Amino acid sequence: MKQIKISADTKKTWTRMPWLEEVHEETVIPAGTELFHVSTYDQIDAFAPIETCFTYDRPFLQGEIYMLKVSRPVKAVVVDDYEVRIDLGRVTDCVDIEIYYVGHTEFDSRYTLVNQAGNIVDRCIHYVVEPEFAELGQRWNEHEIRAIETRAKIYPLMYHIENR
Repeated sequence: MKQIKISADTKKTWTRMPWLEEVHEETVIPAGTELFHVSTYDQIDAFAPIETCFTYDRPFLQGEIYMLKVSRPVKAVVVDDYEVRIDLGRVTDCVDIEIYYVGHTEFDSRYTLVNQAGNIVDRCIHYVVEPEFAELGQRWNEHEIRAIETRAKIYPLMYHIENR
């Protein structure tokens, strides 16, 4: 497993945009929890010690995927049912948490949702993961296929699935 460190020397290569959501509460993430972060730009060599978004259960964006394993309870800000933010400057790397590279996303062209006009409405995301995360990748891929197939079944007059 490729472990990714938190480094004070790491600077983000793009301008940070402010978050606009109202944040309502702080919570404690228990030990043993696995959270996911996606870099939509490039692979991350080291995380900056800044407030960073993570999701429960699975990634929700496309890009490079990382897993944060909580070793000891850590504080996080709750954004919604899916997302929390952890200040990586307030945790001790390799003591409170560990971060691993999981893999990346691609589009699965076998499951392309198309409307009546022939326009692509949605594409199935395919998770390409490191061998040690194969079970996780399989679970995520099955979820994505079910979601696309469900949308096509719910709106059969509006959408159909094509292999593009």
